[in-house]
Amino acid sequence: MTATQTHVRRRSRVSIHILPETRGIQEDDEFDEKRGSETEATDETHLLSTRRESFSLPLGLAVGAGERQEGNARKTPWRAISVLTAVAAITCAATTTILLLCRSSGTDVVAKSVKGRTICDPYAEYGVLNVSLETPRENVWQPVAAEPECQPTNWVEMIAQAERSRANDPRLDHLRHRTVVVYGDSIDRDHVEDVCAFVGGRHEMIHDQHPLSPPYPQGEELPPPGYQNPITGERTWLQNGQSRPWICHIPQLDTRIINVFHFGFQDISEFLLSSPHYYPPARIEDRFDQIVVPLVAAVAEQYGSNPIPDLVSVAPGFWTLLRETVDKQKVLERQVDDGAPYEEARAQWRAQVWRPPSEWSRGFYEKRIAQIMRHVAVAWPGKSQPSLLWRPPHFVKETDRTPYNRLVALDQIGRSVMSRLIAEGEAAAAGGRQWDIWTRSAAAQSDGFNAADRAWARRAGLDRRLRIDEWGARMLGQTRYFRDGIHPNPLPGSYLYGNMLFHHLTTFLDPRHH
Repeated sequence: MTATQTHVRRRSRVSIHILPETRGIQEDDEFDEKRGSETEATDETHLLSTRRESFSLPLGLAVGAGERQEGNARKTPWRAISVLTAVAAITCAATTTILLLCRSSGTDVVAKSVKGRTICDPYAEYGVLNVSLETPRENVWQPVAAEPECQPTNWVEMIAQAERSRANDPRLDHLRHRTVVVYGDSIDRDHVEDVCAFVGGRHEMIHDQHPLSPPYPQGEELPPPGYQNPITGERTWLQNGQSRPWICHIPQLDTRIINVFHFGFQDISEFLLSSPHYYPPARIEDRFDQIVVPLVAAVAEQYGSNPIPDLVSVAPGFWTLLRETVDKQKVLERQVDDGAPYEEARAQWRAQVWRPPSEWSRGFYEKRIAQIMRHVAVAWPGKSQPSLLWRPPHFVKETDRTPYNRLVALDQIGRSVMSRLIAEGEAAAAGGRQWDIWTRSAAAQSDGFNAADRAWARRAGLDRRLRIDEWGARMLGQTRYFRDGIHPNPLPGSYLYGNMLFHHLTTFLDPRHH
């Protein structure tokens, strides 16, 4: 097994799904009717009909049909034989011409397709995630029945080899001098830390006194009166590595992955303010503007990198669901305080927690996801804009904190929003008529879409810039390799994540993927 191709299987059949440009069924019928009207012999018409039917059979059966026709022809008068022979000759000539035309046309289509085709996406292929707890490089996605050239590249192993050998691998040139932003929760934080270790990078926390750290929002430099740091007891924000920004420096590439934490779709709440994870600002858009954007600028100034990141990955995170669960828990606590039996109150609480999202919650998810992605899309105005990834949530173990029926709903709604943002961009680029059709469609009527502006959509270009990261889908069934109910272990979870992240960065940079 090489570093570049992790799993290769030869196929026993060709899978080019391109049909030759032959006549349609209706055209064939019209062709046969015309030929039939040119002769008065019913036997000749029957022969043409038989010929057409025989060509739809396997080769051996088609030949057999011809032999039966020849046997019947011996019993016909000589005049009929002559007519049949002439018709057969004309038919064969016409058929040969048609087949040659079809073959030529089909061959041209295939040749053009192969010459100008886009590169396949191995992570879009059906496959199996290989797991090895002893050998990290073997934790790779293995497509089933995919072409040899449609195998995933083990970028993590290649980058690690470059660090160990100190060699300049030209296959990694496109990954040099890049900046990637990963905006999410503890899942993304763990991924960045683990990937950094796999590739031999340097993982650095950005505490509030770090020279690269953006300042706290004006007026929120100190916590509110009465707040006590759970470690020092002082009125200062906790320097918690679980939610502070991190940077993974990959020196062999001069590339950096910047990770910033957010707290879900909701605004500030009592629960969030009392959480040891929290420091301001609270709102997800504000954290992007006041932490992500200035941190990228500070990194660019410090290291001479591009002030606009090459790729921004956004995840909804689990905090949205967690905070919904906590809000419902307040009802449980009030019931117990009022004298209700704890087990009875808890059963009612669990029933509420595991109930499918209400219409209001679904609309809230949809609207906030659209707002967030629109906000991130224009964070760096200008012609050069970062590519965007939406990383849907992965499937977790059964836990009341993040019920997986609500998790799946969040996943589906997020995917719907991404597909519509892409469709919106396509309609805006296609012209005024297509834009009018789009704005009248049901997909464009919900909150987050009904006020869309074509000029904005054209500038944003989300049809070209936005893609869904299927890491969560590729991790389905791997909960055995979690360190708790939610967080995957480094193997196979983070190793797969790293390879998929570098894959997306590669394909966004390659125009053949657009």
